[in-house]
Amino acid sequence: MKTQRFSLALERLQPGDWARFEQFASQFLVFDYGQLRSVAKASGDLGRDAELFSPEGDPTVLMQYSVTKNWEAKVNQTAKRIRENFSEATILVYVTSQHIGAAADPLKKKIRKDFKLA
Repeated sequence: MKTQRFSLALERLQPGDWARFEQFASQFLVFDYGQLRSVAKASGDLGRDAELFSPEGDPTVLMQYSVTKNWEAKVNQTAKRIRENFSEATILVYVTSQHIGAAADPLKKKIRKDFKLA
């Protein structure tokens, strides 16, 4: 896919496109995370959309997929839910269609301090 067309498609995602984005993200990430297991559903996923398989049954790496423009609030909300529901979690991978870059640096520090998640 051409980079410009791909960027345009990501920019045009709307909140109602969350399921389509989650499916795309899972398929995209499986190459880097071979143990990826999707658990996303409209309700009841306890704050994570995917996790890396753990033979012990307690996943420590969790993923959240989101198209929301208010990514900072979404990451905070997700980190809180993950900490409440997955005490063994150590890493949160936030996958979004939004351009974040270095703007997330202060938030990453806050998430590490408040929720003990990298």
